[in-house]
Amino acid sequence: METALTPESNVKMTLQGSKLVIEIELTNVAKRPSGTGKSLMIATTSGNIPVPGRPDIKLGLNCYTANR
Repeated sequence: METALTPESNVKMTLQGSKLVIEIELTNVAKRPSGTGKSLMIATTSGNIPVPGRPDIKLGLNCYTANR
């Protein structure tokens, strides 16, 4: 079972048995400024979302770098 979020989220989740595998592309991605402008977002779930195949478990993820 797999969930790929919107292309701009850059997060792919796969449930493999009892393990959740999260994939994030770290190179060649369009980084966008965070709400405060202090960091550049690489990937985000934009809040808490259900884990594929386990709607009772939620995941909230942000991957970012400093905005220099």
